[in-house]
Amino acid sequence: MFQSSNFKVIFSTVMSSASLATVLVTQTVTATPNSSDNQDLTLLAYKDCNLVLSHKLSDEQSKLYTELRNQEFLIEKLEAPLEEFDMRTESLSEQIEELTSQAIIETEGSIFIDKALLEETELLAGELEDLVDQYQPDIDRMTSQADEIADAAEAFTDSIEPITEGIDYDSVSIRDLNKEKQWDTCYSYK
Repeated sequence: MFQSSNFKVIFSTVMSSASLATVLVTQTVTATPNSSDNQDLTLLAYKDCNLVLSHKLSDEQSKLYTELRNQEFLIEKLEAPLEEFDMRTESLSEQIEELTSQAIIETEGSIFIDKALLEETELLAGELEDLVDQYQPDIDRMTSQADEIADAAEAFTDSIEPITEGIDYDSVSIRDLNKEKQWDTCYSYK
């Protein structure tokens, strides 16, 4: 029989990996729209919203940054079908939990099992298994993309490490300083 609690752990792990990679990208780099065109990209580092470093990225760093942004875009596209999957699995899981709590009742010295409710629970568990099978290709693509974005984030972070070494900062932004009207947002963590 399908173990819905095991599924939740597996799915949460897949989604956490993807989310962690996205968070890593978001925290490491905040970018303005269309800033991935490798032209005059500048790393700006802030401490408590005060600029502590401004450094023009090399061609290689710009290339790595562009790859990171591309990977981030791809993962956003892959998240859409999994949002529906998450809602549907959550609904089925809640129904299974509710029926299970009603089907099995423990008292001080006895356990009562409502076989009809238990059968309904098993039917819902089958639906959940079918749903997982249906979405397995999407889950596999998301897992693979999470690995890709983590690799791209690590490569870009490694490339800017020599620039930021010894600098006390709490946020980094990549900007094309030649473009007009850029949102300049600073996040200070206290």
